[in-house]
Amino acid sequence: MRLAVVAQAPTPAANRQNEAGAAPRVERPQLVSSRRQLVKAGLAAGLCLCCPPPLAALAEESAAAAAPAAAPVVAAPPPPQPWGYSCLTGPESWGGACATVGFQSPIALNFDASHPPPGDGALQPLLPKFPRYIKQGVTVKNTGHGTMMVAMPEGVDYELAGQRHRLLQFHFHTPSEHTVDGRWLAMEAHLVHKNLETGNLAVLGVFIEAGEGWTPNPVIAEALRSGPMASGGETLLQRPISLRTLLPNARAADGSRPYVNYSGSLTTPPCSTGVDWYVFLDPLQVDAEQIVEFMYYAGSGSRPGINNRPPQPLAGRSIRYFAA
Repeated sequence: MRLAVVAQAPTPAANRQNEAGAAPRVERPQLVSSRRQLVKAGLAAGLCLCCPPPLAALAEESAAAAAPAAAPVVAAPPPPQPWGYSCLTGPESWGGACATVGFQSPIALNFDASHPPPGDGALQPLLPKFPRYIKQGVTVKNTGHGTMMVAMPEGVDYELAGQRHRLLQFHFHTPSEHTVDGRWLAMEAHLVHKNLETGNLAVLGVFIEAGEGWTPNPVIAEALRSGPMASGGETLLQRPISLRTLLPNARAADGSRPYVNYSGSLTTPPCSTGVDWYVFLDPLQVDAEQIVEFMYYAGSGSRPGINNRPPQPLAGRSIRYFAA
């Protein structure tokens, strides 16, 4: 919705003056705007996830039209724009690298799950050797963007894809950010690593599926138990966790699982590229109540919320598949 600018049509008298060479009378544009329109825009903003242009833009445009003309001034650099997942701050409004096409994440993973493509022989099984339990130095922070970030202590290092990696943190999204055959799953976990040999970031993506009567996941349960509700709040994890329980069941005797690998970006601002993605295709199965509880956490506790970015264009990138 935009404020309409209506220019009145010239009158016959004005046309005759034009023909006679007289200066035409300039009609001032009439701004069609009212508080009712702004209220309607606000209602629309509350009923959809992304309704550009946002209500704030309408208010600024209306105020600018009513203000008297002023001498031009040199504008200060704009402050960093807030981002989130609402209509006013959602992925459609993210700027910088997030607004570029190519090498952005997440993506749509489209293949027939019953007839997957042949595996890439150059890929290795992903077998992260997590510590049996992590007991101390784990912090949980409410990011203010619909999730908690569970930060690891120094030294959670292991080999991943043939190179040494360090686990930095993990967090969750609902619904999933990547899609499989056009389908979103209930949640997605992202385990963010630093490649100690190249310096690049690498992310393990784990789909999470809800089911009635399934066992609650202990890592998700502890993240929800310890996660502060106040935006920016941070605390120590209350109980030890075993990250092995955050991975889906292995398919093969060697512990391997099918996954896809591609080059992408962070899925939140600043959307930095050069991220190595490894997304497991088999979902982790958890109790449905945990999904609902996390959705309420994403909505700041007052109502269910979401915190996912939609799939981005593949832009000619190749997706490599490992068959377990």
